[in-house]
Amino acid sequence: MLFSSGDERNRETSTGTIKECMERLFMLALSMVPGIGNIGAKRILSHTGSAEAVFKLDRRSLLRLPGLGALLADRMLDSSVIDRARGELEFTRKNGI
Repeated sequence: MLFSSGDERNRETSTGTIKECMERLFMLALSMVPGIGNIGAKRILSHTGSAEAVFKLDRRSLLRLPGLGALLADRMLDSSVIDRARGELEFTRKNGI
């Protein structure tokens, strides 16, 4: 778990609430999964409600999503996707992008 309480997630930061920042992180991570694309991401989000919810699913739950096979499920479960997204956000923050 990234934060310990719901109250903490609603705290304001310079770029919005922590909850908004986390959703931005997970949206970026979803866009970085090879093979997902814009249409696939929209389809996944229509079933899960948020990008954060996608990354909380286990493999079995991911495989139940329409159009998501074993290869994409495994790619989404790879923790390096979140690490790369976190790195991108940190880079943009440091460079004022």
